Parts: sequence; structure tokens; C-alpha cells
Amino acid sequence: MNKTPKISVAPDVSKNPKAGDATNYKQKKPVWQIGILDIEGKWGYRAFSQNIVFEYSDDLLAFLVEHNLNKLSDGLDRLKTKKNLTLQGLFSFVSTLDNTECPNEVLKLIVSDIKQRFFLDKLYPKLKEYEKLTWDEIENQKYGSEGKTKNHPIPKSSLIKEAQDRLKELKQDDIDEVYSLRLEGKLRVFGIREDNCLKIIWVDTNHEVCTSNKKHT
Repeated sequence: MNKTPKISVAPDVSKNPKAGDATNYKQKKPVWQIGILDIEGKWGYRAFSQNIVFEYSDDLLAFLVEHNLNKLSDGLDRLKTKKNLTLQGLFSFVSTLDNTECPNEVLKLIVSDIKQRFFLDKLYPKLKEYEKLTWDEIENQKYGSEGKTKNHPIPKSSLIKEAQDRLKELKQDDIDEVYSLRLEGKLRVFGIREDNCLKIIWVDTNHEVCTSNKKHT
């Protein structure tokens, strides 16, 4: 019995998207990964884990009024309006007071009024809103009177030296660029974009990572 050899037909690759096509991601919505999030670095987990919101409770306000602690009340008023308040900043203020200005009862009330809501108030809602957009829409967002681009890749060479050194420590320096998402004001999220996924590395609360390149501000 004669066997007819099978003829292998090459697939029509023209119908398949080419791997590595840099424009493919633009019509996709973003997804996030936190597997390479910097934990101990200056712009890592600590960048937002220590940020707090301080608000008077009724009990604290009543105690301050009852004991005429006007100086302490004025100081707490200033802390209440301070941006990027941290636990360290709050307790640094408290440490400057003596026991007559800040009795133990007040310390307990102050601690109970601390709310660590930076993630829920700042990061979560902004990233959730970005998830509704495509990358093309994200990259076309502008802000300010000069129409600056809110979100964009930044060459690794444009990062400050401390940031470049930290990438080496994290073994994430084999890249040409990082991606910057502007959430509000000076608040930025930095990561490595692969297709439509942004692998988040840093949360930069004070716009420090890329101050050396003014065109990306």
C-alpha cells in the first residue's frame, strides 16, 4: 500500500497580529500588577503607608475646650490642613509639647483620630477611573494652561540618580523607560508598562522621581 506523504501548509501569518507591535496596547484598557512594587524604598510602600488623615473627633474637641488647651488646639489645626501628613510628622509635633500641654488623655484621643486612608482616598479611586479608559485615551489626557501630557513614558536616563540607583537595587534596571501616571497635583505612580499592563514600582507623592527633566513635569 502506497502512502501519500502529507504536505505541510504554512499558516497565513498575515492574519495574526505581530508580536511586539507597540501600538497594540493603545486600544486596550489598563490592568495593574504589584508584584514588583518597591516595599522599602523612598517611593515604595512606605511612600503611602505612613500617610495619614487627622480629623478631630467630638471627644477630642470637647477635651481641648474643657481644659483650655489653646496652644495644642492651634497646633492640631495646622496639622489637620497639612498635605502629605505622616505618622512621623504628627508625633514629631507631639514630642515638642510637655505634659501640661498634651496630657496622656489627649494622646489617646489623637491616636484614635488617625485614619490611614491614603490608599482608599488617593490611589484606589484614581486607578479605578483609569480602568474605564483605553491607553490611547489615557495618553491623550492633558492638564494645565500649557496642555501638558498627564501620562507618558519617561526615559530611564531622565530619572534622578537616586531613582536609577534604586532600579538597580531592585534588579529592574534592564529597561529603557518607566511609565508615569499623574493622579493629582504632584502625585505620580511609576511602573513598567508591558502591553496594556502597568507593573507598579513606585508611588511618588511629591514629584521627585523625575524632577531633572522639566518637559515631563
